[in-house]
Amino acid sequence: MLSILIKKQLAEIFRAYLYNPKKNKARSKFSIFLMFTLFILLMVGMLGGMFSYLSWSLRPVIQLGLGWFYFSLLSGLAIFLGAFGSVFNTFSGLYLAKDNDLLLSMPIPVDYVIISRLVTVYLMGLMYCSTVTIPATVVYFITDSFSIMKLAGSILWIFAVSVIVFALSCLLGYVVAFFSTKLKRKNITTVIIALVFITVYYIVYFKAADIMRDLLLHAQLYGDKVKGAAYPLYLFGAMGTGDGIAMAIYAVVVVLLIALVWIVLSRSFLKIVTSTGKESHVTYREKTVRRKSSFGALFGKELGRFTGSSSYMLNCGLGIIILPFIGVLFVLKGAALQEMINFLFAEAHGAVALVIITAICGCASMNDIATPSISLEGKNLWILQSLPVSVISILRAKVFLQFILTEIPALVPMICACAVFELTITEKIFILVIPTLYIGLVSLFGMFLGLHNPNLKWTSEIYPIKQSLSVLFALFGGMFYAIAIFVGFVFFHEVAGVMGYLGITTAVTAVLLLLLVLWLHRGAPKLFAKLG
Repeated sequence: MLSILIKKQLAEIFRAYLYNPKKNKARSKFSIFLMFTLFILLMVGMLGGMFSYLSWSLRPVIQLGLGWFYFSLLSGLAIFLGAFGSVFNTFSGLYLAKDNDLLLSMPIPVDYVIISRLVTVYLMGLMYCSTVTIPATVVYFITDSFSIMKLAGSILWIFAVSVIVFALSCLLGYVVAFFSTKLKRKNITTVIIALVFITVYYIVYFKAADIMRDLLLHAQLYGDKVKGAAYPLYLFGAMGTGDGIAMAIYAVVVVLLIALVWIVLSRSFLKIVTSTGKESHVTYREKTVRRKSSFGALFGKELGRFTGSSSYMLNCGLGIIILPFIGVLFVLKGAALQEMINFLFAEAHGAVALVIITAICGCASMNDIATPSISLEGKNLWILQSLPVSVISILRAKVFLQFILTEIPALVPMICACAVFELTITEKIFILVIPTLYIGLVSLFGMFLGLHNPNLKWTSEIYPIKQSLSVLFALFGGMFYAIAIFVGFVFFHEVAGVMGYLGITTAVTAVLLLLLVLWLHRGAPKLFAKLG
């Protein structure tokens, strides 16, 4: 029974690899093989390769005789990656699994249910942290001498890291599950947490080279400080080098940690999984509702759908956050940026305005809200088709949502650029006009793609939002056009002049926008009527 439950849990984790939701049937053996091959290439090739390179870069630390410091450094990275990678699986697979009630109603021992879920939590954490720990161990043995004690210590180190990840995943998963049952605006909270993580990731990423250089230059100093101020951390790293005392201590710690997780969960599991969260009681109060126009009501519906889905916001609205950030960057680094551009394009007066326009358009291309909006109607599309409103109003509301949610954030870098950089009045006008025309163009282009290739039979909204050719072409098409503006400038600014080139770009963008507006009023309603 336990093996069947574990197999079921693993099948749920890799459900997308075994089952095709579009065709509502199991994937072919070749398709399953291909999916798992791609997954292995991602985990082993990309993540494993990246951390192999990082471990190889830290070889000087081992050569200095600080193998324990090497293992301590990579322990933190492995624990962070493993805990973050598996925490959301723990949240949905352990505490708030959809089949908890079904399994608990069957003649299955509760301990079996807990063990099966814990095994999958451990395996997921092990899979993620192994992309760091295994390359680290291999590089260590390539650099240092081999012995049985070192081999035993490194294996125990890998196991200890995975158990810490396991315990943290259970704890953090509980925290996520707890707040998910208490918070009213779960989607907004999810977006904020994801954005915080992305911000921290990119800060660390851009600072990684400086951190690595400083670490290698002062490895002995940092190692002495860690050994003196955080002795348990020293022992944890020494375990990987085969230190007998460290191995004995952490073997006991690992056993106690596993026992603690089991005791806590076995006593609280039923209470956690049967908790329904706090229910709010709403008292009806009569109030006057302000009348809206048909377009206003449709726009409000689209805005509500967008803010009601964390997947929709994160995958299709990232530009909303990045565009104001670019404006702040212009204010902080404007002088240095202008000096660098003038140096690179010394003979092209006005190149600063072109670079600013390209940067704003490139960031705006990250919004593709209109593209999946038709597909997200799904089986309820007939409701829109039966409303006593014009099709053009329905489609305009979807397009206008992307336009307004991109244009307002884009005004921040536009205004900041005009205030900070030394530009002529004409250049400032182009900075305001071209990105605005571009945003209108990509909004309508997204609707064009969404109407021509809709997916109305999805089983999860992530498919039309993230796994759609229309979305792919909308993102890369918008990005390609922004890049084309800059590439065209590089090749043709000497022929037409910078101002002339900006004028031509404005005219071309305006013409393409006009063509899509005509399509929206003539061709789009016919396509919309054929859907469903």
